[in-house]
Amino acid sequence: MTEEAIREVDLKPLSTWIKAQPEWSDFPFILLTHKGGGLERNPAAEALLALLGNVTFLERPFHPTTLVSLARSALRSRRRQYDARSRLDELRAGAAKYRSLFESIDAGFCIFELVFDANGKPIDYTFLEANPAFERQTGLTNVIGRRVRSILPGLEQSWFDVYGEVVKTGEPQRFERHTEALGDIWFEVLAFAAGPPGSSQVAVLFNDISERRRMENALHLNDERLRRLNDNLEQRVEERTAELSLAQGQLRQSQKLEAIGQLTGGVAHDFNNLLMAVLSGLTLLRKRVPQDPALLRLIDNAAQGAERGALLTQRMLAFARRQDLASERIDIAGAGAGNDRFDRTNTGAGMAAPGGTE
Repeated sequence: MTEEAIREVDLKPLSTWIKAQPEWSDFPFILLTHKGGGLERNPAAEALLALLGNVTFLERPFHPTTLVSLARSALRSRRRQYDARSRLDELRAGAAKYRSLFESIDAGFCIFELVFDANGKPIDYTFLEANPAFERQTGLTNVIGRRVRSILPGLEQSWFDVYGEVVKTGEPQRFERHTEALGDIWFEVLAFAAGPPGSSQVAVLFNDISERRRMENALHLNDERLRRLNDNLEQRVEERTAELSLAQGQLRQSQKLEAIGQLTGGVAHDFNNLLMAVLSGLTLLRKRVPQDPALLRLIDNAAQGAERGALLTQRMLAFARRQDLASERIDIAGAGAGNDRFDRTNTGAGMAAPGGTE
């Protein structure tokens, strides 16, 4: 523009338009003047500078190259402004997406500035940002600008230590940790460095996994209980198997003994009959042979052998009947006088009492 073109013109609409420019815009003007752009040589330049903002004064006469150079410079400046606008729009779109995600995600999210002591030990941090899920996950409110030690004095030092490692190494840390300070809660945490290089800012994304941990602990206890039951069951099966094997062995032995007893009982009866015949014969023979001591001694030896055979037969019969043989002294007279069954038995046998009475 020339100085003469705007001298008698109302510049308020132009001023209003300039003030209404977007924040990225700074429209460049080149003003051709006769007195130069210096305020000391052109007092009106101060008013035009305040009105137009980004204005370059070019004093006439000038070489055409100078005007072309200034125009090209203004165009480059304007193009950079448009580039800045595009980047700003992208940033705004990204920021809008980030803010939408920041506000809507279920996971807790916060950014804080870690505080170290003189020895480089992390001891506290100041909250810079926190999303709504942060409050839902932790129950903490109005944390922005406050230090965590003032909110949770009992927060475990292990949290500060792991965040200190993130700041020192720049490497993200993913972990699960328990805290009593917030009321017996387990968190799954992803912590990573934030902010410009060299800063102590840490961003944390976390979820409450207390219910999952309780379920895992319950499953672990159930697995342990089931393992113990399996161990006990195996032991009990082994014991019952051993008991069954022992019982089967005892049953087989009992069956063998029963078979032997039945066989022994049949043999014993026949053997007893033979022995009775032998004893009867020896008794009659002793009465009829001459009273020769040698012969009588032989007969007595034979009778003793037969009696021992009879005793053995009795034992065999007792084994077959599963009875215990025990010698006892019995008072026959006393037993007979006080026992009706004994009297009836004797009477039924046909035994004669002295004097001819039954």
